[in-house]
Amino acid sequence: MVSESNETRQEPLPEEGAPSAEGKESSGDKVVKMFTEGDVEKVRSDLLSVHGKEKKALERKASSHESALASVREELTSIREDADRKAYEAVKDDSSGLKAYERDRDLRTREGALKQDRAKLGEPQQTIVPTP
Repeated sequence: MVSESNETRQEPLPEEGAPSAEGKESSGDKVVKMFTEGDVEKVRSDLLSVHGKEKKALERKASSHESALASVREELTSIREDADRKAYEAVKDDSSGLKAYERDRDLRTREGALKQDRAKLGEPQQTIVPTP
C-alpha cells in the first residue's frame, strides 16, 4: 500500500499581472483585461437601465399611494359632511330645542343691542333676564 502524506506542496504564487511559470497569463490578468478591454459603455447603460426601471417602479408605487391617500381624504370628508348633516337634522327634528336655541340667540342679540344703545346714551348697564 502506498501512504499519502498530509503535507501539501506550496509553490510561490505568481505576482498579479505577471505571466505564470508556464508562460500563460494568470487569472488575475484575465479579470483585469476583461474590465479594461470590455465594453464599459454597455455596462454603464445596463446599470442605468436597471436604475431607470427601479425608479419607474418606485414612481408607480408612490403614485398608487398618493391616489389611495386622496381616496381616503375624500372618504373622510364625506364622513364629516354626513356627520354634520345628521347633527343638523337631529337639532332640526328637536323643534323645541331648536326654538329654545333661537329664542336664546335672539335674546342675546337684543341684549347686546340694548347694551350698545345704552352705552351710546350714557345710561347705566342693566342685564335683561330672559323668562321662559
